[in-house]
Amino acid sequence: MIEPALLQTAMKCFVQALESGGYYEAHEQLEALWFERRACNTPEIALLKGYINAAVSFELERRGRVAAAQKPWRTFEKYLPQILCVEPSLRALFDRGYSAIAAVKSVHVSLYRSDAAMVQSTYDTTKLHLNHKGTL
Repeated sequence: MIEPALLQTAMKCFVQALESGGYYEAHEQLEALWFERRACNTPEIALLKGYINAAVSFELERRGRVAAAQKPWRTFEKYLPQILCVEPSLRALFDRGYSAIAAVKSVHVSLYRSDAAMVQSTYDTTKLHLNHKGTL
C-alpha cells in the first residue's frame, strides 16, 4: 500500500499542476511516487500509472501530437476500473485526481476516443456501487 501522506502530497501537486495546465509537471508528480513501486501489483499502483498516462496524453495534445496522445489515453482508460479496488482510505485522493483529469478532458473532449463517455459511465457506475456498498 502507498503511504497515505505521500499519496496525499503527490495527488495535491498532481491536481494543482493539471489545473494550471502543467501537464508534464503533473506527470512528474505521480511518476516520482509510482516509479519505485512500479513492480507492486496493487490497484493503487495501476491507477497511478493510468493517471500518469492521462497527463502524458494532455501534454502530447498540447504539443500538437494528437494521434500520439491516443495511446497514453487508452492506457488511462484501461486502468480506470482499478478504482473499484483501491483501498477505501485512499479512495478520496484518487477521486480528486480523477476529477481533475475529467475537467481537463472536458475542454478537449473531441480529441479523445469516441467511447470517452463510456469511461465516464464506468466511473459513475463505480462511484454508485461504492456509495451503495460502502467498501469492497
